[in-house]
Amino acid sequence: MKDVLIVDDHPVVRLAVRLLLEKDKMVVCGETDDGLEALALTRKLSPGLIIVDIDMPSLNGIDLVQRLRNNGYTGGILVLSGKDL
Repeated sequence: MKDVLIVDDHPVVRLAVRLLLEKDKMVVCGETDDGLEALALTRKLSPGLIIVDIDMPSLNGIDLVQRLRNNGYTGGILVLSGKDL
């Protein structure tokens, strides 16, 4: 079972993702709407998986993923987007 950190600036999306994960017996160890806070939570919680929204204020999801990897995070990262690319 993996601990999961959810990073999305929309509370309804975070709730929906949490419900889906918990239905599959995964543990949500934290949530945030801010990329910079996600960096701190990752150091504190050491989640096995981080689910990241691309479009967020203060630090977008792409920059967050780069910083996580540059800081040595080796866990899973799932990037979500509601954007029509």
